[in-house]
Parts: sequence; structure tokens; C-alpha cells
Amino acid sequence: MREGDPLIGIDPRPFEAALREKHGMLAKSQVQLSKANETKCAATAGWWAAAM
Repeated sequence: MREGDPLIGIDPRPFEAALREKHGMLAKSQVQLSKANETKCAATAGWWAAAM
């Protein structure tokens, strides 16, 4: 062992898997938000049309 050598090694695979899972959850949430915004816009347009 030499000065500067790492004392332990950490397996990155569990962290990478968790990161991929969170990216998937983020993508799903972004789609849900987009659909909610579309629904809100459609409902608002319908309300305005009915109000006139």
C-alpha cells in the first residue's frame, strides 16, 4: 500500500440503480404534470366558452 491509495472501494452499482429509478420516477411525474396542465387548459377554455 502506498500513500494516496484508497483504503476501501465502494461499489457504485446500487447508487447507479437508485439514480436510474429516480430518473424514471421524474419522467413519470413530468408526464403527469403535462397531462394535468393540458386538462387545466381545456377546462379553463371550456369555462370561458360557457361564460360568453
